[in-house]
Amino acid sequence: MSRLAAALVALAALGCSPPGRPTPADRYVPPTEVVEFAPLYALHCSGCHGADGVLGPARALHDPLYLALVPTEVLDRKIRAGVAGTPMPAFARSEGGPLTDAQVKALVEGLKGTWGGDVSGDLPAYAATSTGDPERGRTAFATFCGSCHGADGRGSEAARWSTPPTWRSSPTRGCAPASSSAAPISRSRTGAATWRVGP
Repeated sequence: MSRLAAALVALAALGCSPPGRPTPADRYVPPTEVVEFAPLYALHCSGCHGADGVLGPARALHDPLYLALVPTEVLDRKIRAGVAGTPMPAFARSEGGPLTDAQVKALVEGLKGTWGGDVSGDLPAYAATSTGDPERGRTAFATFCGSCHGADGRGSEAARWSTPPTWRSSPTRGCAPASSSAAPISRSRTGAATWRVGP
């Protein structure tokens, strides 16, 4: 038996692979075959929604209440087709994005399973179940929003100079009602205030 053959037999007996041969864990996995939540989220979502689902410029996803409210099919549709009028793009290949159906499903299930929680109590519907009253909406906007956002919703010159700079620069700042008795009653993980009016 030659020395080379003896060396190969010895390597095989020891369970060693020849130098340079990758192990299954080291082998290249095509991007379309990655179906684990963590790497998919890190690559495609964290830039806008934050590394841990919070503190990104987009809506916080590490939010058990939101994940309890949003129906699975709505979350799937938002990831698949994007959200019109916002920077949220379509991610499904069928919509021009990079993700397969299995990857979209992995993200939806991963969000609900990883950051969803046990939210008790009667939850409201995710979307309105009836048509609103436009006149009441105009009145509410004028009363609570117009002094800062302007009558047409495009802002006002007075608000630009009276609003603290941190509110102007933060996408998660929340809005305070125009009432002088407005007070923040809670803060989300992103720091946005939830407001109430009155004592």
